[in-house]
Amino acid sequence: MQQAAVASRTAGNWFNLEWLNVKHRKTCAIPGALSPSSESTNELPAATPPPWDPSESGSKRGPDFDAVDVTDTATVKIAGQKLLYAQSSRAPQQSLKEFRSPSRAISGDAYEEAFDDLVTLSNATPFIELMAQTNFSFLQGASHPEEMILRAKKLKYAGLGVCDVNGLYGVVRAYQAAKKPSLFDTEQLAYADEDGRPKAPFHYMCGSILTPYDSGPVALYPMKKDGYVRLCHLITKAKRKSPKGQITLSLKDICEANENLLAFPLPPWTNETLTQLKAAFGDRVYLPVHKDFTWESVKLYRHALKIETEMGILAFATQRPLYHDPARKPLHDVLTCVLHKTTLKLAATKLTLNRERYLKDPEQMAFLFRERPDLISRTLEIAKRVTFELSELKYKYPQENLPKGKTATEHLRDLVEAGIRFRYGDKIAA
Repeated sequence: MQQAAVASRTAGNWFNLEWLNVKHRKTCAIPGALSPSSESTNELPAATPPPWDPSESGSKRGPDFDAVDVTDTATVKIAGQKLLYAQSSRAPQQSLKEFRSPSRAISGDAYEEAFDDLVTLSNATPFIELMAQTNFSFLQGASHPEEMILRAKKLKYAGLGVCDVNGLYGVVRAYQAAKKPSLFDTEQLAYADEDGRPKAPFHYMCGSILTPYDSGPVALYPMKKDGYVRLCHLITKAKRKSPKGQITLSLKDICEANENLLAFPLPPWTNETLTQLKAAFGDRVYLPVHKDFTWESVKLYRHALKIETEMGILAFATQRPLYHDPARKPLHDVLTCVLHKTTLKLAATKLTLNRERYLKDPEQMAFLFRERPDLISRTLEIAKRVTFELSELKYKYPQENLPKGKTATEHLRDLVEAGIRFRYGDKIAA
């Protein structure tokens, strides 16, 4: 009886795998890859899978995994098996090939290794992450600005945008790592020349995610120096009349200070908020969309595409990273518990559901958004509109209220001598 149950279960599993192979042969043809090896003594009986219906392709795979046409195939050797993968006809110039190699080994994380070993796009896709948060987003980010910049350079990003919550606290450290690598950090020096300058061009941008009390969060990026000044004034105004760690800001305040600023409204989106932002910012409003393999991200992705069609607000791809490496997920969970004053056991849905909110390889991002490659390329278009750099800021000593005809040094000497006479009288020789 027990042997019959085992045989039935084995045959059932084989049948399901063969049926999956035939049903999705347009996107993943795996002839014989899942059958037992020649060394195995367990041989499965032959069975005829159900006929494949092209109309059903992709019907149960969700909006992010629609089937694509096959124009070519690439063979990848994994664990002694040859798996045949399909190449997308939507990007014929990009082929699939074996990715894992010592020179490209970025992380020892098991998930990344499994993904990288399976399939990758051969040509690196230019991509700029515009929504990176660091540990200066208090208890919300789990990586230092330097770690974010270094990871982006390792992944050969064209640039990185750092925007922390309600402040510009970490932008200087990120700028230092991007433009002036530390001479005492061997990892940073690997991406610098003999003079300490970056070897490859890297577009660093800074901004801030503001949290108005009457709408969802809005990320603002200065396009020019004047925009940076307006952003600083806006943050100062919001914090000046608020308790420490809080801001008092309305959506109207943001719209009034819109010049030379880009606006990225974050979910939840409402028509009223988007209408106000579009009226104030015009074509400087963009919708950030991310995919972290949760149903919530799928829902938001669909909503963003609907808004893009109905309101004409363009979307762009992001992963909204909270840390540079997926290994930081446990630390982020602890920080989340501290933020909400709870424990890991009771945190429940307050924690992120998985560890996908990290800086991904540009090729992985291209694979995630393969049905809309324009969302990847739009990050470069947005970055081109941001020309401001922190190097434009120069320290300017405030103008003193000096007596007429006196320099600052002369006036200081007069004040010192007057103070000596007041304190010691005539006891001090001239």
